[in-house]
Amino acid sequence: MALAKKESRMLVTGDVRYRWVVSPDSGFMVLVVIDDESSGQKLEVQMDYDDPSMPQKHRQITPSLVLGCIEEALQRGWQPRTPDLKPFRISLQRLNE
Repeated sequence: MALAKKESRMLVTGDVRYRWVVSPDSGFMVLVVIDDESSGQKLEVQMDYDDPSMPQKHRQITPSLVLGCIEEALQRGWQPRTPDLKPFRISLQRLNE
């Protein structure tokens, strides 16, 4: 599944290019990440709008946050180059558990 290039951002780590976008949902955001060169398993990271470390501030989605989500998901079994798998879903609140 491809993400629209116009609406998404690119992140390169090592020799892998990922494409990502943040989508609003009811009460939270979902970071969606795919391997840009294959149609493998999609990563979906659910997170709150508010940043718990900074009261009354909205969470900033930075490339370093996205990279951290990618690395954690890979350690937990995300297979971005394996097709026909259901999306790999994690919660940002559970990443450091």
